Amino acid sequence: MLSLRHCPWCSELFRPHPRLANRQKCCGSADCQKKQKALCQAQWKSKNKLSCLENQQNWRKANPDYWRNYRASHPDYAHKNREQTAIRKKLSLAQTGLQRRIDILQLSVNQSFLWDVPRFAKCPRSHTPQLYAKSLVNDSPFVERIP
Repeated sequence: MLSLRHCPWCSELFRPHPRLANRQKCCGSADCQKKQKALCQAQWKSKNKLSCLENQQNWRKANPDYWRNYRASHPDYAHKNREQTAIRKKLSLAQTGLQRRIDILQLSVNQSFLWDVPRFAKCPRSHTPQLYAKSLVNDSPFVERIP
């Protein structure tokens, strides 16, 4: 008889299936199995980067018009993507630190618009929390306030 184990995802005790023995890593719930599968796939991808890259390239060659067709059938996505790309291009100049954040705030007339834009569009290479960026709006003497 196999001993009880703790599921790494939900911390519940479970008894592994006798045929799986030491290979069963999580309990039988659908959520835990989904998380375990995602973890295993991520580990496999990190070990087989060249294989993944090759598979992506082969798929792109087999489906050259995929993104063109997707943008044509999803105009809202295309519009949002164009706006985010414009912001990223504007920021890709040789600006860093505070100047970059000030320029982000000056990009739009309505500053509240900026907080609706996903984080990667606002500061693509920064790991600074958004709270710091929001504090710049209130504290910065360089940003003109728009009522």
